[in-house]
Amino acid sequence: GIVELKLIDFDLASQPDAEVILRSDSQPEGLTVTLQPSGSSGVFTGAVDTAALPVADDGRLHIKHGDLIEARYEDASPAAPAIARARADLQPPVVAGVASTNRFGKEVITWTTDETANAVVLYSSDGVSFAALTNLIPSTAHEVTIEGLTLSQTYYYAVVSADDAGNVTTNDNGGAFFTFVARPAATVLLVNAYTHSEGSEAQMIPVTEYTAALDRTGISYEVWDVA
Repeated sequence: GIVELKLIDFDLASQPDAEVILRSDSQPEGLTVTLQPSGSSGVFTGAVDTAALPVADDGRLHIKHGDLIEARYEDASPAAPAIARARADLQPPVVAGVASTNRFGKEVITWTTDETANAVVLYSSDGVSFAALTNLIPSTAHEVTIEGLTLSQTYYYAVVSADDAGNVTTNDNGGAFFTFVARPAATVLLVNAYTHSEGSEAQMIPVTEYTAALDRTGISYEVWDVA
């Protein structure tokens, strides 16, 4: 992995470099990192490779999962340290509860992770060529909807989740892939107990009484006005 550093100190505008101390719980003595200017306004950037234990004098920051990483800069004006901290995350999310559900002709793939992560579903009708659907919103409860399926076709799928640190887990059911069969939307029965308001002389039930209910199901429909 890499620890990326960015320092902003306008007092250092036009300076050739800036130094910060980077350390971890596993390497408390730390490293002195020289940042390079990005323009001439006092913005400096740099990066340090990370490595696993044991600690070695190799110019890398050695960490283990859960280590606190600290970057420390001694600001001269005002005279005070500026400190930024982050937690090392070296473990991928744990994926559980993979399932598929037919909702009105669409297949909804769901699963959970033990930490916030994104969601990707890989699916295929032949188990060889896979398409991908992605939900990048971090969550622990994941849901991806597959549309445009061929009825009665068996589909193969796997789920993928990556956490904020870039650790990735793929669950493909042990290499066998999960499967579902595409089915048509079930018939929807609407039972409407609509009654006209007091004093209303209308003979017809407003069409919105039906369309509002259909809208909530998320299915596609057409309204025909038959005289």
